[in-house]
Amino acid sequence: MSELRLSGRPTPARPSSAPRLLMVGAHHQDLADAVHEPLADALRRVVDGRLRDPSGGRVPPEFTEAVLLRTCARTELYLVTADPAETFRRICALVGAHLPGGEAPESQLRFATAAAATRHLFRTASGLESAVLGEAEVLGQVRAALADAHEAGGIGPVLTRLVQDAVAVGRRVRSETRIGEGSVSLTGSAVDWAEGRVAAGASTALVLGAGRTGRSVAHRLAGGRWKRILIANRTLARGRELAAECGGEAVVLGCMRERLFEVDAVFAAIDSDGPVLGPIEFEMARAARADALRCAVDLSHPAVIDWPDLDRASLLGITALQRHIRESQVSRTRWIPDAERIVDEAVAAFSLWFRGRGVVPFVVRMREEVMQRALDEAERAGRGCVPEERERLRRLARSVARSMLHAPTAALRSVDPGSADGVQLMETTRALFGLAETDAPAVESRTS
Repeated sequence: MSELRLSGRPTPARPSSAPRLLMVGAHHQDLADAVHEPLADALRRVVDGRLRDPSGGRVPPEFTEAVLLRTCARTELYLVTADPAETFRRICALVGAHLPGGEAPESQLRFATAAAATRHLFRTASGLESAVLGEAEVLGQVRAALADAHEAGGIGPVLTRLVQDAVAVGRRVRSETRIGEGSVSLTGSAVDWAEGRVAAGASTALVLGAGRTGRSVAHRLAGGRWKRILIANRTLARGRELAAECGGEAVVLGCMRERLFEVDAVFAAIDSDGPVLGPIEFEMARAARADALRCAVDLSHPAVIDWPDLDRASLLGITALQRHIRESQVSRTRWIPDAERIVDEAVAAFSLWFRGRGVVPFVVRMREEVMQRALDEAERAGRGCVPEERERLRRLARSVARSMLHAPTAALRSVDPGSADGVQLMETTRALFGLAETDAPAVESRTS
């Protein structure tokens, strides 16, 4: 399988004992909420072994390592398995048994194997798979997935390397490109714009409204450089709830005028038939403190802030904000080819490392066979000799064997065992050293 699929199942691979990668995922953009949530929950339970068959017995999928990546838009299970097609089939059976009506979820789950699974994770960590191009939050979620897997004890060397490489790719994309530069969400852009117009570390923000937009603004402010956050809402209880979440202070909306002189920036996200802030409030605040109300962002529709004409440059409306977001998004898309190049380089490097793991048993067997033959010859040559002479012969045999093994070992460790050159080198090595056919490494197919 060389690409991400949404339906069907992985094509059965040729029999092989080589471990292979499999990604199975439920993605919010593909499914309605009523379908996505049960699927995502079932995938989570596959990882920790709590999923059971209808008869009550546990049926563990055939995988040796597992990492679960959870974000607001996706739940993805990364596995190491000898048979991706069979593992996918069993996961679907287990998940389907726990869905309403026992529906088979094959057509609702995405899957990818081999390099396609690697590329998908690397693109995800880089923000290339996000609805918001270049989003930063997903990189932290990938790191958290690795930490959770280590804590659960279900991860090994392959997925540890895979996720660590994904984090490194995400960091490199963000450091070498501008794909994550600037916010592309309304609330993120609003806060970024205001932070450029107020003093760092000593600023007070006022959020008008504790609804969905107001909550988003408040939480974004809490993660920034603002010293104080005031929440003004018609319902004081709801304002207090949001204030507790973001470390702010709740005030009654009708009484907020008396506090305006304390405020440096206002973020309005409230429904109103008319303006709630106008020239009179602006003048009162400036009379009490000359540098009060340095800027305002009106996220309401219709607008609820009527700023004085002489200070219009300090007011950002929703139309201008949306235009700024579009420009930022267009600017980010120019960096997609550079980000894809970084991803492709990392996928090639990981795939070579992963396939190269299949050579290790072959190299070990070759070294053991050659070393044993050298020691056998030393024993035959030392028959009848004193112990000191026999030990000298054994040391000589080991030294000669190591010297002879150095070049073929280095060559085998640097070769891609899935390539024609790699296969030819291993066949030649097997013939030269008289190794059995069973010593051949099991190697993952490039196109599987």
